[in-house]
Amino acid sequence: MEFTYRNNIGSLLLRIFIFLSVIFTALFYSFQFTSFMYPKEIILGLFVILLVPFLLKEKSGRLDLRILFVFLSMIGVCLFSLSFSKVPEATLIKMGELSLIFLAWLGVSFFYTIIVDEKFLFWAVWISGMSVAILTIFQYLGLLPVMFPLFSHYEQVYSVMGNQILVGGYLSICILWILERYDDVNVEYLWVGLFIFWGVVGLFLTQSRSAWLAFFVPFLIYLSRIMKEESGRRKVYFLVVAVIIGIVITFPVVLPRLLSSFSLQDKGFWVRMWIYNGSIKMILNHLPWGVSFGNYYYWSPLYLGLTAQASERLLENSNEIITLHAHCDYLEWIAETGILGLIVILLFYFSWFIKRGASLVWICWLILSSFNYILLVVPLSYLAFLSNLKRDDKCYVVVSGLKWKGVAGVYGVVSILVVVFLAVCVWIPDYRLRQAEKKFILGTECIDDYKALISKHFTPLSAYEGLANAYIVKGNYVEAYRILLDSLKISDSGSIYVLLGRCAYKLGREDEAIKWYREAIVRLPKNKEANDFLKRLDKL
Repeated sequence: MEFTYRNNIGSLLLRIFIFLSVIFTALFYSFQFTSFMYPKEIILGLFVILLVPFLLKEKSGRLDLRILFVFLSMIGVCLFSLSFSKVPEATLIKMGELSLIFLAWLGVSFFYTIIVDEKFLFWAVWISGMSVAILTIFQYLGLLPVMFPLFSHYEQVYSVMGNQILVGGYLSICILWILERYDDVNVEYLWVGLFIFWGVVGLFLTQSRSAWLAFFVPFLIYLSRIMKEESGRRKVYFLVVAVIIGIVITFPVVLPRLLSSFSLQDKGFWVRMWIYNGSIKMILNHLPWGVSFGNYYYWSPLYLGLTAQASERLLENSNEIITLHAHCDYLEWIAETGILGLIVILLFYFSWFIKRGASLVWICWLILSSFNYILLVVPLSYLAFLSNLKRDDKCYVVVSGLKWKGVAGVYGVVSILVVVFLAVCVWIPDYRLRQAEKKFILGTECIDDYKALISKHFTPLSAYEGLANAYIVKGNYVEAYRILLDSLKISDSGSIYVLLGRCAYKLGREDEAIKWYREAIVRLPKNKEANDFLKRLDKL
């Protein structure tokens, strides 16, 4: 297989693009709480588009059949679920987000055995992981309060990924990548030790127990492997010392977190139990095909509300946020795609163990997926996917001539369509939504902004509720009521029923208000407004 770009400027550019795609997807801050959510996805989308000219220039390429088969299987299941989707727009959006990560993975795999330099990838992971660790430490010390604000209602640390679980997960993945690959690139052990130390400090400061578990299980596997090597004992001592020093430094943070684990005061544990119970109810009630890909968020308020009412402990730890995800990729995938999805997800997650065994990074990613929503989180999944690319993997075919041009052409067309679709239907609307929310918070005119959003076919989930709130502030309950009724097409959120009850009452429609507040309590059993209203009328 002969590559045009071997040993020339094209090869260097490809390596630089892959290098930057690893760094930027981790370091571009996701402004979930300020203005914009999708900079990481945009970076990956640009990377996928930039790969296309290189592919078209080639005369032959490496087509990884395993990646392609799993990708097409997952998309096939998603397309099938589209036929019974309550909110088909949500199905298409989630398919687009999934496709983007797979396209990046597939694009890198085309060049992997010839062009991709392990050293480039190693240092990309080193730089991105070290940067995330240092920024997490700065955040914990309060050195970057403007760039990374602390939130008074949440005790854990936020960093460049907007969520301590994702930061901890990313650092776990980076540490294991460095440990697994440093021998292949002939890097001085001092650099490895330096990274392990700061990475472990950042990891423990996140206070994410799932990230700690996802790190330590593969780390112990790694130690058991290198102990069998001739020089392994010295490496083990070096690594264990680096990890222990990191733990000692963060001990005042780690100890209270561990002591509270699984106790009655462990809110994180009980919230997960609440969500997992509700997700299992959803799965059992929608066998065999699930609720449709991307539709978990629509059904979750009902099932989580019913679950909370069934247990005093779960009720106590339920909350009024819309739980968009199951906090477990396996549960969410099965809830959305049923038995077919279960077969495909098991194939996807565990086929990498066949013959040569999965990477430590992949094992870490599988553990993280058990406790969090990880699959569509670009920085974590992108690195985890890349970790399974091996130079000695034989699960590919070489395609050349017109067939290769056809493969490259299809990849280019699909990539462009996916990126344009996500830009038009997700990224741009989300940015406009954040601007409208800012205006609402600041008390400036925002109704026209919200109207423009809900006039589109792919409407952001919270746009209807935002417009209704804007009308309520102005005392226009008629328009607010109409907008909220329209919103029930795409959302079954308890907060919408609360607003419907409030508007109906203000409009003198008491019977309707009672109906809506009762619906709200089914989904939000602890909602004060709904409970107070129904108790006052003795209708609870």
